[in-house]
Amino acid sequence: MKTNQSKVAIVTGSSRGIGAAIAKRLASDGLAVIVNYAGHAADAENVVQEIRAAGGRAVAVKADVSVPAEVAAVETLTNIFAKNSAANAVAPGPTATDLFFNGKTPEQIAHMSKMAPLERQGRPEDIAGVVSFLVSPDGAWINGQTLRANGGIV
Repeated sequence: MKTNQSKVAIVTGSSRGIGAAIAKRLASDGLAVIVNYAGHAADAENVVQEIRAAGGRAVAVKADVSVPAEVAAVETLTNIFAKNSAANAVAPGPTATDLFFNGKTPEQIAHMSKMAPLERQGRPEDIAGVVSFLVSPDGAWINGQTLRANGGIV
């Protein structure tokens, strides 16, 4: 595990899917992680326990990002925070998670998979890698951006 003890990441929706992959990746990069969840407390606690078992630091916090009183607009906050410190947002495209598959027919999934030039869905680890880059020293010159990690869908 790398050490990056001066950084803390709040990962929204990190009890499952993309968010869980990001939380685990950032913890393995040495960041302390706040595992945010809205309704899956047991899943969030499992992510926290997995991070801690690997030697990382994490805590689960309940907040529904769809409720303005609990959390404001991500892109707007990113721009506000970027004026005072480094802040970026990642907007993932179709990614192979339970949330993505829910309610879609096999035909719809196949169609969406072919929209990207690589003709596949993203994986949670694809998105986690982008976030890891942004918070690393290699991403230090990137600020105030919303990066669309969507496999080239335009």
